[in-house]
Amino acid sequence: MIDSIAINQILILLLQCFIVAVLLLFLFRLRTIFGMGLLFTALGVFQYMQVFLAASLYIEVIPGIMVTPGSMVMFTGSLFAVLLIYIREDALEARKVIYALLAANLVLALLQIVFSWAVEGDFVTNIYNLPKEFFTINSRFLFVGTIVLFIDAFVIIFIYEAIARNISSLFLRMLITMILVLAIDTTLFSLGTFAGTDQFKSIFVSGLVSKFSSAIVYSTLFSIYLVYLDKGLKKMKLAHHLSKIYSIH
Repeated sequence: MIDSIAINQILILLLQCFIVAVLLLFLFRLRTIFGMGLLFTALGVFQYMQVFLAASLYIEVIPGIMVTPGSMVMFTGSLFAVLLIYIREDALEARKVIYALLAANLVLALLQIVFSWAVEGDFVTNIYNLPKEFFTINSRFLFVGTIVLFIDAFVIIFIYEAIARNISSLFLRMLITMILVLAIDTTLFSLGTFAGTDQFKSIFVSGLVSKFSSAIVYSTLFSIYLVYLDKGLKKMKLAHHLSKIYSIH
């Protein structure tokens, strides 16, 4: 049984989560010097990497459990960034990053469709023999993912606020919040892209296992940062004026 578990690949995936978490926290820390622009730019790049990896790379870490770094590492990290900004800043800043992520997804989907027109043809040199379907499938994932991301990004705030009123531990607040949100996300995304196919059960279970594992890593590192490295934590209040998350001003 142990021989069938890809221990090295699991460790690599967890290390990737660690690196992405440190990168996000470092860029967040630099906001006092450069503003939030650096973090927003990085999250935009994450959206491309997330879709590219989800469409091209899967690792069978346990028999029947296929994991993609795009979902486990990049997507979960992006959601944690939204929660971090909400906890440390406010609902208005969280709203900005949500809109930035949505814009990045929509732009990527549009560009992939546009550039798919030139993949095939008599005068085209396709060096890596990329099929046209590679671009169109990515676009479908992006559109479904964008809708689910929009739901996730707002639900995460309401769940966190509800949990924060009853749980004092920041680590448990973040972990429980993310587990619930990622469960919702995996359910909606699996239904939106694989409902009615033979892949549905495998994708659904794999998504839950991989995202829950990365949630533990991100919750640990982000809570350590907020409690021990970010002095502004003591100034945070529970109420962040949730109505502002929907404001257009």
